Amino acid sequence: MICWKSFQATNVQGGIVEQRMTANIGEITERSEYLRRIVTVTALLGEQGLPLCGHREEEESLNQGNFLETIKVLKQFNPFLQTYTAPSNATYLSSESQNELITCSSKVITNKIVKEMTEAKVYSVMADEARDGLCEQLAVCVHYVAPDGEVKERFLALKKLDHFDAKPITDAIEEVIVSNGLHGLTCLAQAYDGASVVRGAKGAVQARFREKHPQAIYVHCYAHELKLVLCHTCKAIPEATEFFELLESMYSFFHLSLVHHDKFADVQKHLGLDNSDLIQSSKTRWACQLQSVKAMLNNFPAVKQSLESIHTAVAVGLRSKLCKFTTVYMLAMLKHLLSIRGTTQVSAEGNCGPCTSTTVQNSCL
Repeated sequence: MICWKSFQATNVQGGIVEQRMTANIGEITERSEYLRRIVTVTALLGEQGLPLCGHREEEESLNQGNFLETIKVLKQFNPFLQTYTAPSNATYLSSESQNELITCSSKVITNKIVKEMTEAKVYSVMADEARDGLCEQLAVCVHYVAPDGEVKERFLALKKLDHFDAKPITDAIEEVIVSNGLHGLTCLAQAYDGASVVRGAKGAVQARFREKHPQAIYVHCYAHELKLVLCHTCKAIPEATEFFELLESMYSFFHLSLVHHDKFADVQKHLGLDNSDLIQSSKTRWACQLQSVKAMLNNFPAVKQSLESIHTAVAVGLRSKLCKFTTVYMLAMLKHLLSIRGTTQVSAEGNCGPCTSTTVQNSCL
């Protein structure tokens, strides 16, 4: 009879699971609201390219990292966080939870990219090596046309490389394609730099990749080709080579010595100029050349006066070169030439970012 009465009560009030769900509906709602704020902070920091974890995240640490510090600030102005106390086993604030949230976010973004590629049915692959400290990685990107007609270039994955010959590089690219379920789509092109390990006709990456993707023609990155043209052009013009060497020497002179850097900042303040530093030139990121020229032009009076106040042989030599007519002319001319934007464009960082069309990707030289 007890069992029978319990069965009748279950039909009226619902099962044990339903009763527990009803009793805990408020707690479930609160946890969802709490987690929504945690995910929002994670997405914000990720979108801004900021690290989440701190070096020390203990309570006594003065800086617990961007994630925890942002949560603290949000708590000051958010009534819900001020009144809600998360269970000790579900705070989602530990470094492990932060990494798990980052991983979940990356999967959501990657799935969206893969979905668009699946609808497009064809794509091209781009890859280049990138060193992070002592770890060599292969950055794999894809290029495709979205259903709305927009041409998209998206980063897909980083793969660690233990060896740098053709087979490991090809295997890494193929692993990214297979792991994301893209092996059923048609790859029409592959784009890399001009290194022999990728461009060779036999045994290189492009040849090995075409064994599984026969339609994927190899395209030498146009941004990389343009970079080579610029480098060779400057090497053929002694004045240009000497000019960029002078900019590099100026950067080193004011940045490798705190005394010289402080003197430069004081002169800027005395002349009423904005406090800004000189920018280092780069042989591969050609956008840095334009930034370096602009920085020198904007700070020309401060640089000249700083060199005059520093009584060393190096300062005297740099000031002599800076005040030459050739240097001033090169500053004005190269600012104009490097600022030209045309129909052919280079990647925003000016490096040899891979591309697959006759129009070089992104902007600008």
